[in-house]
Amino acid sequence: MDVRESIRLAWTNLGNHKLRSTLTTIGIVVGIAGVILFITLGASLQAEIVSTFVGDNENVIQVSAQKGDNEYSALLGSSRSVYTEHDIEQVESISGVERVVPYSGMGVTRVTTADSSMATPRMAITEPSYFDLRGDSFVDGRPFRLGQREVVLSQSAVVAFGGNVSVGDQITLGQSNDEIRNATVVGIIDSSDQLSLDSNAPPAVVYAPANPYHTRRVTAPSAETQQFVYERLFIQVTTFNNINQVEDEVKTYIKQSSDARQLSESETELKIQTREDLVDQVSHVTRTFILYITAVALLSLIIGAIGIANIMLVSVTERTREIGVMRAIGASRRAVLQIFLVESISLGILGSMLGTAVGVLSARVTTELINLPFTFQLEWVFAAIGVGISIGVLAGLYPAYSAAHVDPVKALNRE
Repeated sequence: MDVRESIRLAWTNLGNHKLRSTLTTIGIVVGIAGVILFITLGASLQAEIVSTFVGDNENVIQVSAQKGDNEYSALLGSSRSVYTEHDIEQVESISGVERVVPYSGMGVTRVTTADSSMATPRMAITEPSYFDLRGDSFVDGRPFRLGQREVVLSQSAVVAFGGNVSVGDQITLGQSNDEIRNATVVGIIDSSDQLSLDSNAPPAVVYAPANPYHTRRVTAPSAETQQFVYERLFIQVTTFNNINQVEDEVKTYIKQSSDARQLSESETELKIQTREDLVDQVSHVTRTFILYITAVALLSLIIGAIGIANIMLVSVTERTREIGVMRAIGASRRAVLQIFLVESISLGILGSMLGTAVGVLSARVTTELINLPFTFQLEWVFAAIGVGISIGVLAGLYPAYSAAHVDPVKALNRE
């Protein structure tokens, strides 16, 4: 008996027991769908976190100062303001550096317009080139200008205002030092692809220039003058090919002779990371999350495998007389084993394909609901089908072996 005949007989039997076959595959469907869902969500979260920090620009090195030495500190906004204007100038002078963009969060007690206010204001101090570096798109207006009382809002900030703000409007900033300053909204950026690390919603952010809104100044050790300090520096290199060389030179300066080294506390770590480094770091964090969640989903696969093995044993018992007839008319043990093994594998493949479809659809809907980019790799489909085949083989091997070794005489005499 050739393989095609075995497949025909296997699918005929599965078709004769549609309800039983469907119920048998549910465990596989749930398990595969769960694994696909969580792997996709993990990959999507990883892509979004990396994009949130440095966008899609591979030529960027991020410098920060983290309090804590674990992999979570760089992702939880615990950066310290230690990088001075002198540090920025020195890094800009390194060969291969195209530009350095400083960034720092700033405490704001309230942000109001003539008609509304923002409940949980978040303010970021940076430069106009920050938006270009990250690849942000303006839905209205333009970047702010240095030295001007101008700000840029994210779309989520506009929503936080109840939609009662637009380009050209005046807003009032209540800063943490109790000083109140006015500003003109000159631009609104698309924030639909930005992720807040504090919630599932995009961050409500007001972007402003250091002059006149930055309040953090220190005496720079190198110049003994008051200078602005920042939490992060985004360094864009001229070409991706020399990013490692530039990273080494930046690291040497930051670790050995920068103002940040002298201003940072003993427990503060000065971090220099490329986009690839950040991807690796985020991968480690998300991989731990995915591992635990996927382990739960794998239990469904085990239950599904047990279900296939159980139903195949029942099928062998029900078809004992049929097996005896096949053996009596010349079917070999191998042919009988092949028929039952193909049935088991078919259940595994069917379950894995349905599970993949359900998992991809669930991941697509979930990423849309929580504003994550949908990140999916085609090889996951082939991996899922491979898992289905493996489960079918392992679950069906013993029942198929039992069927192949049924005594034909006893089988024909069975009522």
